[in-house]
Amino acid sequence: MHHPLRPDFLGLLCLRQDHDGIAATRVASVREAEALLTEEQRQVLRSPRFQSAYPTSFARNIPGPRPTAGPHPVLFGREGQSFMRFNSHNTTAADAEGKAALEALSAALETVCRDIVLDRGDLVLVDNHIAAHGRSSFTPRYDGADRWLRRCYSLRATPRWAEHMMHGQRVVPELAQISGVF
Repeated sequence: MHHPLRPDFLGLLCLRQDHDGIAATRVASVREAEALLTEEQRQVLRSPRFQSAYPTSFARNIPGPRPTAGPHPVLFGREGQSFMRFNSHNTTAADAEGKAALEALSAALETVCRDIVLDRGDLVLVDNHIAAHGRSSFTPRYDGADRWLRRCYSLRATPRWAEHMMHGQRVVPELAQISGVF
């Protein structure tokens, strides 16, 4: 996610599993994947040369093209204790070296990925600064009884600047109000 108020945690609650019981939530740690990258790839990913388009679910009420965040690094923090700002569908690089580093990161995350098959009532919590998440493929039937996960986000604390822009106690400012802040 690339909203200026990136959540610290993502929760996925399984309300209903797919018909065949095969759909998995996929989770991968950058701290495990980082060891599979070369020093050069890690340095490229630590440079502020990447752009991230906001996911469509966060930008559907904004006219025009989806806003982007960046330039920003994909990896930051101490080596071996890295944090990540990456979405395989929305993070891009303008140069060949950056594109190659993103491909290497995607491959490393795939290598360390764990699949978790959730049943009704199961909840998975993901540290949004360390782990990437996704899902495996499955064939929906579009019969009203397909897989259904409920997504929720959590912040450890709301920044003071954002509190002053909030219209309600638990309502973060609209994206249009804060785009360009970072």
